[in-house]
Amino acid sequence: MDYNSETIEDAVEAFYAIKKVKELDSNRVFIAGHSQGAMCAPLIAKQCKGLKGLVLLAAPGRSLLEIIPEQLDYVLTTAAAEDKEESEKVHNAIKWQVKNALKPDLTLKSKTMLPFGAKPKYWLFDRNYKVLEEGKKLTLPIVLLQGGRDYNVTKKILTFGTKP
Repeated sequence: MDYNSETIEDAVEAFYAIKKVKELDSNRVFIAGHSQGAMCAPLIAKQCKGLKGLVLLAAPGRSLLEIIPEQLDYVLTTAAAEDKEESEKVHNAIKWQVKNALKPDLTLKSKTMLPFGAKPKYWLFDRNYKVLEEGKKLTLPIVLLQGGRDYNVTKKILTFGTKP
């Protein structure tokens, strides 16, 4: 599993499939992405010849490893009182895994517990992917939207269009 197989490939395939629909104007196709889909949009756009623009919903401007702890903090505040203890255990375990993924000595061959069971390759890419830099390279129109109550990418988690 990596960004390509998890998000990018499907979006690119969908783009080219929609361009073949005769009832649609194939010169006016936009791609919309939410959260991680929006974060991957610059990489998707590079592979979509003739893309008219992007609509980015709750687009994080930082790596998943940076925003996961904030997402967990938010979700923990919404947990019911009877679930708090179990939620805190899960929360702490994932935060520990995030710390493992951020260690400078992480390599493709590392055998350590990482978030959500993803392999080191996934988190090494995440650490090195500079979404804002990639986004600035795009020359097509981009619409940025942020929902006030979106917990995946809250207002606290800086969006694609905001400098960290």
